[in-house]
This record gives sequence, C-alpha cells and structure tokens, in this order.
Amino acid sequence: MFDAAGIPYPPTSLDQAWTWDQFVEVAKQLTIDANGKHPGDAGFNKDNIVQYGAYVNQYTWQLEVWALSNGGSFFSPDGKSVVFDDAAIEAIQKVVDLHLVDNVAPLNDGTQDNGFTSSIGAGNVAMCTEGQWATGFRGAGFDGIDYGVAVLPYMKEKVTIATGGPTGVFATTKHPQEAADFLRWYNSEENGMNTIMAGWWMPTKQNYYTDETLLKSWVDDCAFRAALPADAYKTAIVDVALDTNVTHQSAWYYTPNMFDVIRTLQPAMVEAINGSKTVKEVIDSVRDAMQANLG
Repeated sequence: MFDAAGIPYPPTSLDQAWTWDQFVEVAKQLTIDANGKHPGDAGFNKDNIVQYGAYVNQYTWQLEVWALSNGGSFFSPDGKSVVFDDAAIEAIQKVVDLHLVDNVAPLNDGTQDNGFTSSIGAGNVAMCTEGQWATGFRGAGFDGIDYGVAVLPYMKEKVTIATGGPTGVFATTKHPQEAADFLRWYNSEENGMNTIMAGWWMPTKQNYYTDETLLKSWVDDCAFRAALPADAYKTAIVDVALDTNVTHQSAWYYTPNMFDVIRTLQPAMVEAINGSKTVKEVIDSVRDAMQANLG
C-alpha cells in the first residue's frame, strides 16, 4: 500500500519516530474511498472507504501506551489507585477519533485483541499497532501479506510497553525444588527456541540482545524477522526494548486485579468507540467501579 501510494515506509528508529500528527497525516494519505479520494478531499465519502490508513489497537490494556505517551497514566505507581487523568483520557480520545473524526481507521469495538488480524491481516489497512508477536503471523496464514515493522508514533513522549507471561511457584508447594528445576528448564531460551523462532516470543535474558552472536541466532536467522527485514527489527524492537527510558512495564505487573479492571472498562469503552459517549464520560461512569476492582 505504501509502494502503491509512493509514500516512504514508517521510521524504524526512535530518533526518526513520527509525531502523532504526522502519523495521522500519513494515514489520511493512505485512506481511500471508492472514488479514490482521501479524507479532506472534496467529495470524500467516509461511508464508502475501501482502504484505511491505520488501525490503533483499542483492546483495553494496549491503550495504556498512549496514556503514557501523552504524559498520563492509568494507575498510581503503587498500583493502589485508579488515575485515568486528563492526559490519559485525551490520549484515548485521540485513538478513538482516528475513526470518528479523522476517518482513517475502521470501526472495531475493542472487545477482542485482534489488532493485526482485523487490519493488515484483512488486507485493507496500511498500518496497525500490535505486539512484536505479529512477526509470527507470516507463518499463521498471512504469508502473502508483505508487511514490515516500525517504531510507534508518539504524542508527547516516545514510549512503548513491555509485557509477557511470568511464571512462579506457590509458597505452599510441597515440591519447591522440583518446581524450581522445572521453571529453570521451562524459562531457558534453549528450550523455548521453537516459539522464539516462530516469531511469537522474544528471549528473556539480556545477553540475547547484547551479544551479537546470540542476537543473530534469533533475529537474522529467523525467517520471519529477516523478512521485516532484520535490521529494521533490531532498531524498531531490540533497541527500543533495551531503552529503559522508553520501554515501560505494562500496568498489570504492579496493579492487583488488573483483569477485573479490564472487564469493567472494556464493555463500557464500546460507547466511546462508537461515538455515543466521549471517553471522559465513559471513564467517569466506571471510575468508582474500577477503583473497587483494585480492592
């Protein structure tokens, strides 16, 4: 889609990251109605769009990155209080407005974590935000789609969030040594290399990011990452992952009952996404319930 429009690909390094406004402008250039018109053109028909410029994943936990980028937050640092301050609300409204106002994104109610599959994977959206696990979608039925990787645009601060599936042992276990041995085996890169090379997982040990030989073993030697290509993956994902000024942990690492909060907010957000309420109205309507979820 970029090639057809003669538009340069999105930047793959932080120092070249687009501002939010730049991102929206490019998305408009890539959005086309049935008559070949773009948002802002005379006669553009927002009800007959055949190609969208972008889709920003609206699944609840993925919206946190935009709150942080706009200088806001979802929760207090100790995880005990719901914040969802003005900056966070403004950021989420900007995401929602990609469809409602800017006319560059398809309508998606945000109740499913399907950013890639419902956008680039569907073949009618030029850009989407998704976890790096989308790298592996080339081997999951999307082989014919030629896509790459780029750094996120930013509102005020360059930010991304990191997440994963931590494992642990119950303190009450009767087999602490066996459990520890299993976790040591389960979490070693050598034993998880199949999923890493499938493009789904990333290594957890830092030396896999800093040692050139180890880095090559899971980036350059991975067909899915090499197709992005590998150099773009290294600057857009590896370098960003190592930058602790940019990469933040997802809120559920320090916030209790995070999934209860998501279950409260997610269905309510549908009304903001479809435009029947503003994001502020939605947040205000469930703020007390979200606080109760935290305990």
